[in-house]
Amino acid sequence: RAWHVIDENRRLHRFADDLRAGRLETLGETLAAGHASLRDLYEVSCRELDDLVDVLCRAPGVLGARMTGGGFGGCVVALVRPAAVAEVQDRLKSEYDQTHDRPARTWVTLPSAGATVTVLE
Repeated sequence: RAWHVIDENRRLHRFADDLRAGRLETLGETLAAGHASLRDLYEVSCRELDDLVDVLCRAPGVLGARMTGGGFGGCVVALVRPAAVAEVQDRLKSEYDQTHDRPARTWVTLPSAGATVTVLE
């Protein structure tokens, strides 16, 4: 598990560098590598999350995906090209929902500036 933590720190720095440089394809590869590490080294994934990531990573327009949160169920974050969002949602319904007891729910979000500090006087 320690290897996951060490490599995840490296992936975080690489992700930030690639984001600043606009290397979108590499961002997706880093997400997928992070999921594989969480699954194989940290051992906190589950079949449902692995299946979601698999369906997403095979979908046209998806740059990469990984689980997020505390593990053992929960959420997946995916980098999806805007033009592919509807098709990816349809693919989840046809490939994931048909083979699992609970359907996947999706929330489409846009990148933002992130958290900021506001000084109140």
